[in-house]
Order: sequence, then C-alpha cells, then structure tokens
Amino acid sequence: MARFRPILLTSMTTFAGLSPLLLEKSLQAQFLIPMAVSLAYGVVFSTFITMVLVPAEYRILEDFNRIFRRFTGKIEEVETEAEMRTETETVEV
Repeated sequence: MARFRPILLTSMTTFAGLSPLLLEKSLQAQFLIPMAVSLAYGVVFSTFITMVLVPAEYRILEDFNRIFRRFTGKIEEVETEAEMRTETETVEV
C-alpha cells in the first residue's frame, strides 16, 4: 500500500504527457498517434492490472489454500505452530 501513490502518479503523468500527442491533428503527427495510443492506454491498463487484479488474485489463491488446508486437515497443524510462535514471542519480550 505504501507504493500505491507513487505508481499511480507515475502512470497518470505518463498518460498526461502523451495526451497532447493523442489530441494532435496535424499531418506530421499522424504517424506518431498510433504509438502514443498504444503507450498511453498500455500504461493505464498495466497500472490497473498491477494495482487491482494482482492483489485480488493473491487473495483468491489465499482463500483456495485455506480451503484446501481445511479439507486436508493441515489447518490444525498450522494454527498450533502459529500459536506456539506467538507464545514464544511473548515470553521473549
């Protein structure tokens, strides 16, 4: 979450920097406009993928892992290990 704002600002400024070229109507810029469209919307799309879909997929995989452990009976072992770790941490303090 600490990197959300810098990544979002970088993507927004890149898109904003390419917007004058996207809106250009001159004949000389016509061959550059497809490149600018690809770059600008590629940056927006990849930012969306990076900031929304990847974390959501991690959460979904975490849920599947939890369900799998529940069906295989390994969740009790993991919980007892976590409890033992918590108990040793509180004793050390």
